[in-house]
Amino acid sequence: MFGNPNLVKQQTGFVGVAPALEQFLDLSISCRNLPQMDTFSPSDPFCVLYWKDEKTNQLSFIGRTEAIDDNPNPDFAKEIRIIYRFEELQMIHIDVYDKDNEDLNDLTKHDYIGYCEFILGDLVVADSSKLSIILKSKNGKNIQNNNKPAVLAVRCEESKSQEMDVHLQCHAVNLPKTSWFGFKVNSFMSVFRATGKIDDYKTNENDMDWIKVFDSEIIYSSQNPTYKLQIIELRKFCNGDYNRPIMIRIYEFIKHSEPHLLCFLKTSLQELISTKPQNSLSFYRMKEGQTKKADCSLIIDTCTVKKSDRIPPATFLDYIRGGLKIQLMVAIDFTGSNGDPNSLTSLHYMGPPRYESQYLRAIRSVGHVLEPYDSDNMIAAFGFGANLSPPDTNVSHCFPLSLVPDQVEVPGIAGVAQAYQNALRRIQLYGPTYFSEIIDTACAMADRPCNDKEQNYTILLLITDGRHDDKAKTTRAVVRASKLPLSIIIVAVGNISKNDCLEMEKLDSDNVDLIDDKGNKALRDIVQFVKYDEILQSNNPDVTLAKETLAELPTQVIEYMRFKKLPPLKKISVQRQSTYGNLFESYEGKNTNDNNNSNMYPQNNEQNLQYPTMQQIQMNPNVNTVQQMPFVQQFNAPINPYYGFPSAPPLDSSNNH
Repeated sequence: MFGNPNLVKQQTGFVGVAPALEQFLDLSISCRNLPQMDTFSPSDPFCVLYWKDEKTNQLSFIGRTEAIDDNPNPDFAKEIRIIYRFEELQMIHIDVYDKDNEDLNDLTKHDYIGYCEFILGDLVVADSSKLSIILKSKNGKNIQNNNKPAVLAVRCEESKSQEMDVHLQCHAVNLPKTSWFGFKVNSFMSVFRATGKIDDYKTNENDMDWIKVFDSEIIYSSQNPTYKLQIIELRKFCNGDYNRPIMIRIYEFIKHSEPHLLCFLKTSLQELISTKPQNSLSFYRMKEGQTKKADCSLIIDTCTVKKSDRIPPATFLDYIRGGLKIQLMVAIDFTGSNGDPNSLTSLHYMGPPRYESQYLRAIRSVGHVLEPYDSDNMIAAFGFGANLSPPDTNVSHCFPLSLVPDQVEVPGIAGVAQAYQNALRRIQLYGPTYFSEIIDTACAMADRPCNDKEQNYTILLLITDGRHDDKAKTTRAVVRASKLPLSIIIVAVGNISKNDCLEMEKLDSDNVDLIDDKGNKALRDIVQFVKYDEILQSNNPDVTLAKETLAELPTQVIEYMRFKKLPPLKKISVQRQSTYGNLFESYEGKNTNDNNNSNMYPQNNEQNLQYPTMQQIQMNPNVNTVQQMPFVQQFNAPINPYYGFPSAPPLDSSNNH
């Protein structure tokens, strides 16, 4: 069914992972004979889909269907698109719930019905690409309802990208009355497309070889209802096959009860297009187990296929290769809560045995993946929360890391690392911790053209110990930033407290909307929060950190572009084109940009040198610090024996390693 695997699309799950042979599949779900969870009406079911790790049994959210009211035999119209990789064992877990609340995100508010699991490869190779699975309860027992099993059916079809829409409008004539009193009917129309083998298409109402395309609105008290114009993707309507059987069903809507089938017909897109308004299509009814022609009919007012005005699906790399310019901005926390850099427990400690603080390691591991995307390799570097003029007090919550007012950008990640070391020798850790000024500065940088002629996007990498004291202002700043081409990656180093972690997770609004104290809601999720301590427990911390921090970035870029209805620019010549070939290697932990020196910070042979303490400097302001700090003139050994020094010279750029 799926053809030559060498011809399928290539798409990465997230930036930097080596591409695999894979394709997009659309999953459609139906259920039959679900138990009644409500006292006076049938269940209102919906399904939640997860990837399941067969080794750890951990579940990763994929998506959810819509909820269908009062129906034990639902056909869900919402398809769930997934990536199928034939070289991987992909297990899917589906939970079925009865809706008791409008918030489908909080599953604790709903009644649990049951679950099923299957291997995606089994679905792909199954007859008609369909599996019917008996639902199980939480204790693993098969669910029975009226002495019959509760069943979930899942089907898959290869997704074919087609930038066409079907425009369909129709009305029914002479629908049957549904009571002895002659009350007019409340009706809605459901359209299905056939799946499975072409010879096995059936019109049986209970047949599960039909995938719902859409439900119309409900028309009240009318035997001749006119349904609104529907615009449906050609892919969803018939997957590009104009002769594929289409089922149109008219249901009676009954509040707090399962819909009642009034009539149905089988047609095709080709027939719908060719049927003139003066002609009609005859409906059929099920009577005493037999299909009989009904006295009602369907008039096709409009059925055309037009080019879609929606943006075709585009990947993150489509935008990059089209000329999207990315500006990387790094912000480093210099507040006192990080601890005295002289102390081994400080997050800014640069002495033995690693000669690399947690901040510096985070800069390198994330920065080397992001660096190739920066359009000019000049990275905006800032610090916050420091006293810039010790022993006087001049606290800044947003300052250039170079400590030069008009020098905001530095050359590459190596330049960020060098500026970080230099700043750490010259400033004093202080406080409080404010994020809002840094985020507002990122907003100012991100307020650049992003249109159909030029596209820019800014990434703020904010590295902190997790605590911040301007929560309301920070939330307002993030809400404002959500309207701009900007993403924020927050890496928390050190042992972040539970309360601080919760505050960070609020900003990373994966499951709930971010709303500020003025009632303004973030337009989209732009924050990715990662705890560095947890990453350090993995087998390859640097690679894991890069993957975790970049997990949401491609989606955030694409969401912004779709919100602005901006397709990728036409492919142009990019000066740094050679870097694209190195992205995947960088993501796997290979430092492709440090060709001349695989170790940015070589260890030195003078680790026993005695450097002046803060007390000695304050007692003797005339001390010759350059002579007592030979590493400044000789090499960039990242040893920082003190902080808050008021007059240390900048590093000599000629000694840049």
